[in-house]
Amino acid sequence: MNNTKYQVKKMTKQTFSTVIFILLFYGLSYSQNSLSIKGRIFDSRSNKPIEYVNIGIFQKNIGTVSNSEGVFEIKIPGKYLNDSLTFSSIGYKTKRVYISDLENDKMINILLVPKTIRLSEVKIISNKLTQKIKGNKAEGNIGLAISESMGYGSEIGTLIKLPNKSVILKDFNFHINYNRPDSAKFRLKIYSYNKSIDTLITNKNIIFTIKNHYTGNYKINLRKYNIVVQNDIFVSIECLAEYTNGYDPAKKDDNYFYDRL
Repeated sequence: MNNTKYQVKKMTKQTFSTVIFILLFYGLSYSQNSLSIKGRIFDSRSNKPIEYVNIGIFQKNIGTVSNSEGVFEIKIPGKYLNDSLTFSSIGYKTKRVYISDLENDKMINILLVPKTIRLSEVKIISNKLTQKIKGNKAEGNIGLAISESMGYGSEIGTLIKLPNKSVILKDFNFHINYNRPDSAKFRLKIYSYNKSIDTLITNKNIIFTIKNHYTGNYKINLRKYNIVVQNDIFVSIECLAEYTNGYDPAKKDDNYFYDRL
């Protein structure tokens, strides 16, 4: 009789230990799963969708941009589920949302509040302006991946050293060595630079589209934006969208052949 009781107690303890192990294992497995977040971004005043909003985790290499209808989708690896998702766009206040408050594959609506932009004082001078070309004048060979599957919003750029006085930006020029998508949409961004990339200077979206597999020298006219800077700047090109038709069967082994510029 006593022997039987001992066996029952022993079995109960083993079963309890097994249940605890399963629960811990399940919790660990769940925490490592990625989270797919989908949604749409609107202006809080006009209720109109906001295009090309930057979405990502601060100081992490994870991000995307909303499309022309304000719609976005981003996958968050399990190790970042305790971070927050940042929504930022020129002309709006930055918004942060805790990822832990969001549900997997459930559409969410994000409202961004417009902000008032105070322009710097403009001084009218009669002196004749001097034109100079700054930056790298040689043709480089840096590739830019513009695939949606890789996440829109990636940027490449260059540091441009400027004198310690007010400079008006006339245009920005770059050279395209190869261009595989049929067309692609980009945004030019200009940052202040002080030993590292600092704040965004441009207060308007400078968006342009490169069409028909264009290669060669490309110029973006900046005069209408009245951009006045001082000291060094960092200029980058951010990919927003790409459009490709007529895939070549010979390139089927290269999933990203048409997504490079």
